[in-house]
Amino acid sequence: MLTVQPAKGAEVTVQSVLLNAANVTLRSLSIDGSVKLSTLAVNSGLDHVITHRGTVFLGSSHSFVMASAITPPTDSAGIQIKAYAGRNPTDIKIEGNTIGPTHRGPKRVHVDCIQILGGSDIVIRYNKLFHCADEGIIAGSGASGTVSGTITVERNDIQLCPTRTADCDGFNAIIMKAPHVMFVHNTVIDGGTVFEVTDLTVAANYIENLKSCSGVVESNLIGSTQCADLPASNERGRLNFVNVDATPPNLTPRTVPSVPGLSKWVGGQFASSDINGHKVDASSAVIGAAQPVGGS
Repeated sequence: MLTVQPAKGAEVTVQSVLLNAANVTLRSLSIDGSVKLSTLAVNSGLDHVITHRGTVFLGSSHSFVMASAITPPTDSAGIQIKAYAGRNPTDIKIEGNTIGPTHRGPKRVHVDCIQILGGSDIVIRYNKLFHCADEGIIAGSGASGTVSGTITVERNDIQLCPTRTADCDGFNAIIMKAPHVMFVHNTVIDGGTVFEVTDLTVAANYIENLKSCSGVVESNLIGSTQCADLPASNERGRLNFVNVDATPPNLTPRTVPSVPGLSKWVGGQFASSDINGHKVDASSAVIGAAQPVGGS
């Protein structure tokens, strides 16, 4: 594994990166522009990286974006996963990042925090997605690839538009069309949550507006929904957060409600156990990016 990082104590800014090599980690860099991992960049990724006006394009298998701050330019998504040359990437991890804000501009194109247009076995965990102009996460097959395998979305803060404006006017924070999705312990606000998924589990989340009624939906705290026959383990209620207008927002609940029948939901990402009752060391969880501090 080759690691590209600044010398100890140095702060380095580079221009846009096109990575065509396998087994490379970009670490503790500031990148002024986009980062693209081609199909050749297998086992490569970003760790503690900041992008300025830079989307991250992931086209390689076993790639990753970890503990980074991704700020895309206007009219561009934060992270995009898709097939290049007809090759769908597999085994991708997006963990511990801050992604946003995104802004719609004069091009009026689709602008999301995370786009999954092709790929399989994708994990999105411990991220803070905010001010997502169209969707927080959108997934679906099309001309840019095929979505297959399992998408795991776990313990993320996901915010659409805190205030609807010309540059941020989406309606749904989540739109996922995929064969298998695990959506657990997330906090989703300021937009709807929509699934068209064959094998779906939605559990132990706070969802402000649940629009889909299919799948295994259990032990969620739901602000509003049109689903009339949800299992009794789900409860209705709304949370008050520390600061939804901050950049990025602080979606720590001011108080965690004691809701009868909701024993598995104790605050989204900070839950002390997973949906199967297994203990989780939530005290060590990091939601969003740690900032790069130069080489080591």
